[in-house]
Amino acid sequence: RWLRTEEVRWCTIKMF
Repeated sequence: RWLRTEEVRWCTIKMF
């Protein structure tokens, strides 16, 4: 289940 583009982008940025 993928979240909204904004949520996904934020998650990726925080992970990286």
